[in-house]
Amino acid sequence: MLDKKINSMILGFREKAEYHDRTGAFPHENFDLVVEEDLHTLPLSAKYKGYGFNIEETCRTLISLASGCSATALTLAMHYYSLGGLNQVLSTELKERIFSDIAQNGTFIGSIGNPNVLLLPARDRMSTNIELQADKVEGGYLINGVKRNVSGSRRITYLPIYCKQSGDFKNTYGITGFISQMTDKGIRIEDTWNYAGMRATDTNDVYFNDVFLPADRLFTREGYGIEDTQPLVYWFRLAFVSVYLGIAQAAYDQVIEMLVQRKDRLANKIMAFMPGPQFTLAEMKIKLESAISQLLITARQADEECTTLKFTDELYISTLITKQVVTKNACDIVWKSMEVNGMSSLNHGHVLERLYRDVRAGTFHPPSDDLLKEAIAKKILGIIPSDTRWA
Repeated sequence: MLDKKINSMILGFREKAEYHDRTGAFPHENFDLVVEEDLHTLPLSAKYKGYGFNIEETCRTLISLASGCSATALTLAMHYYSLGGLNQVLSTELKERIFSDIAQNGTFIGSIGNPNVLLLPARDRMSTNIELQADKVEGGYLINGVKRNVSGSRRITYLPIYCKQSGDFKNTYGITGFISQMTDKGIRIEDTWNYAGMRATDTNDVYFNDVFLPADRLFTREGYGIEDTQPLVYWFRLAFVSVYLGIAQAAYDQVIEMLVQRKDRLANKIMAFMPGPQFTLAEMKIKLESAISQLLITARQADEECTTLKFTDELYISTLITKQVVTKNACDIVWKSMEVNGMSSLNHGHVLERLYRDVRAGTFHPPSDDLLKEAIAKKILGIIPSDTRWA
């Protein structure tokens, strides 16, 4: 029954994807449908109308949804991974308050984002990465600064945030985690999203000007926000790459459909019988299956370690490798599909032109390629980053 719901939804997403990309309009009707079908709570327990999806199950779902609409799936990925990760982090009281609202009223939650601390050895280096400051006041905290690139900024209700915090936090990053609400006084959305890819995600900067958050909105220990939210790191890395794998799947499916219908003009034969397209399709399939295997194997490992909250260096490295393999393979698959289709795939409005713009966004999610490779190598070699990084 659940698979039927999702498959039916994908068809509807696909029909409207071109319109949302062309206009940049956020796909509210897609999110309304997700709520109507009770699919907005997939990672939550039955208590909150959920299915208890783990990382692997969530990734499989996002691959399917992204094959229908990239923008919808990416914004849902932020919502799903936040639910899955926060389910292991929030207090019982905060879970009851936030998850109940999401289940009953169809509200959504945004992404806390990747703190990108892979090679930051000291908290004083965090100022270039975290742009929100929390100052303790009577009864709570005042938040000032900006949170960049919040997907679904006008659709979400809750926005978890990392904030720098003043204080004597020895041996920590001095970062604290809070739950803000988009209706909190002093929060302002600034329209900053004008990128070629993922145009309909309504991804904008959110500014905080003396936003007061009561003490019960804190969900980590003061100064230990990074250390207390490790499950979110792994949920994030695997959920978002699933979206780009779904885009690759859509391009692969489109090529198969085209090859069995179009004739080669010179040979006057259906292209499916031509050796060049056959070889290219085989290469695409190899890259697709390799990426899927890498993702699902790592997701299973992450699920196992999330149950114990003891995270290994092996998982740390595997998730970074997965980011690299999936995003690179996905880009290659979409590009190869365009080569098979020919110049028409460069036309504005062509499905592959849209998928190519969207899939390229995956490589820009943190960490960047250079930082990712450096982090992997240093972890393998047991090199602890220093202030200079390079000896």
